[in-house]
Amino acid sequence: MNSDTSSDPEPSASESSHTTLSRRDWLTTLSASAVGVTVGTATVPQPVRAADPGEQEWAFQTGDTVFSSPTVADGTVYVRSYDSNLYAVDAATGDQQWAFETDDAVWSSPTVADGTVYVGSDDANLYAVDAATGDQQWAFATGEAVFSSPTVADGTVYVGSHDDNLYAVDAATGEQQWAFETGQVVFSSPTVADGTVYVGSYDDNLYAVSANGTDEPTPTPTEDPTPTPTDEPTPTSTETTTSTPGFGLGPGATALGTGVGLLRTLDLLDDSDDSE
Repeated sequence: MNSDTSSDPEPSASESSHTTLSRRDWLTTLSASAVGVTVGTATVPQPVRAADPGEQEWAFQTGDTVFSSPTVADGTVYVRSYDSNLYAVDAATGDQQWAFETDDAVWSSPTVADGTVYVGSDDANLYAVDAATGDQQWAFATGEAVFSSPTVADGTVYVGSHDDNLYAVDAATGEQQWAFETGQVVFSSPTVADGTVYVGSYDDNLYAVSANGTDEPTPTPTEDPTPTPTDEPTPTSTETTTSTPGFGLGPGATALGTGVGLLRTLDLLDDSDDSE
């Protein structure tokens, strides 16, 4: 009889890729696993305990102090560090997605709009970085460090510089549209509303600057309150309103939209009264 001397059959590829755990191994795996439990050859996902209020969920360590305020967009946290890097971090896990290095430390906080991260640096540049990849799109050079955090509105980036200027830069190309000079450095981060840019300066002033680059507000078309029969009303197609998001928000998240719409409704009511 040859049954006693025959060798065991070779395990198949599918059988050799898995190992059945002993009771002791199973208990060891159970105690060590925080996400799943291995039972035989199967892993059973386990629910992750939600953090209690005020409990740390994760910590991401940079190479130096973080003066920047983080910005969150599409599940990613963007933040600058004094180690000269702009970081993109997964908001759920705290894992680094990418890092973009500048030539100096950073105080400026990033702004995200339309898939691009805009941030200033002590190396005197305003940077536009692809939000998904971390690749530089363009760099705009000012005369001094940029501590100010940029604001994006209607395709324009507004940012202050230590060279005393408030700049308006094309968000797509990085080309300067205009510069408004104050009497001292501009730490302040600009805010945009209704066609006006508001920014403070070390010269003790708060400035209201028209989006066309002057310190006068954008003129609003007016009509004669007592029109003569020969006067023709302004065609509706030529009337425009300004709805500027500011704070780096996209056009779909305009906090000023309700107020602008109400003002526009009142304008139309006034026009109707004048025509009666």
